[in-house]
Amino acid sequence: MEMLNQKIEKFRQSAINMANSEAEKVNDEIEKSIDDNVISELKEYELEKQKEYQKKIKKLEHQFNSKVFEENIKAKQIIMQRQRNFEDSIKKEFCNMANSFVNSDKYCDYLIGNIKNAFKNIEIENGNQINIYITKRDKERF
Repeated sequence: MEMLNQKIEKFRQSAINMANSEAEKVNDEIEKSIDDNVISELKEYELEKQKEYQKKIKKLEHQFNSKVFEENIKAKQIIMQRQRNFEDSIKKEFCNMANSFVNSDKYCDYLIGNIKNAFKNIEIENGNQINIYITKRDKERF
């Protein structure tokens, strides 16, 4: 009987060893499957986050470009306003200089000198008349 017990014990040990071996194989397959699933889910997560990141970048680029466009418009408006102000100040300065000149003694010499030059340069033939136009203010002044 002891032999039978030894055989049973060997069979039992063999069955346990086989079960343990099968359990290790199943456990390895499960761990590999879990690892594969984790890697797959991680790749999907990374891909999703990459897409979100790209969307945010495009949105930020659009906002940036909009701001740049707005600032360019504002800058152009400021430049145009400053140009108008500059032109207005030049016109005012020119008018002031012209008025100052017209009211100075040099203007009388200038006006008479121009009239004399006009007579020198124009030949009067056959009784042709020359009309010289001056302002009412110059007529009254001179």
